[in-house]
Amino acid sequence: GLFGVPMRTIVFRRSDGQSTACARIVMKGMKSITRGGVVTRGQPVYYGRLAYRLVLDCAARGISCRIPPSVSISDLFPCLVGRVRGENLGIEVRDTNGLAGLDPRLPVVLYNFTAGERRRALVRTIASLFPPQAPCWLLAGSGQCEFEPRETTVGELEPELMRADAAVTLLLPARA
Repeated sequence: GLFGVPMRTIVFRRSDGQSTACARIVMKGMKSITRGGVVTRGQPVYYGRLAYRLVLDCAARGISCRIPPSVSISDLFPCLVGRVRGENLGIEVRDTNGLAGLDPRLPVVLYNFTAGERRRALVRTIASLFPPQAPCWLLAGSGQCEFEPRETTVGELEPELMRADAAVTLLLPARA
């Protein structure tokens, strides 16, 4: 890989408990170092609590740690699928817990998908906002196909999303 060290996918959501649990996993990897860095594929919208927790934990252990801003998967995603309707106006980035008030002129990147019935309910919400024939793309959160978007339509989204891993990201084009 890029860094020449074992890598592990950590799926992080928004709760403080999850940021603490994820920080513990990362801190185990720090072992006895005195200087370290953490690279994520997300922007602060995604990993702000985790970054904060790591900075505190590193300081407590006397580790000098940097968590640089990175190119977000939200920035990269549209480049992987080609032109997306409305992208010239920008892209909305939304946690799936906040779908109210989407701007129909903008494409949207959705992250933080729940599992099971809550994921099915989310598909119904998306289907109420977008026509069934609207294209959409899923990007795996980890594994060998991490940067290979799978194209489907909103009408066919449920089975694709139900098979997707916990760190999946979804891109939908503008509706207007």
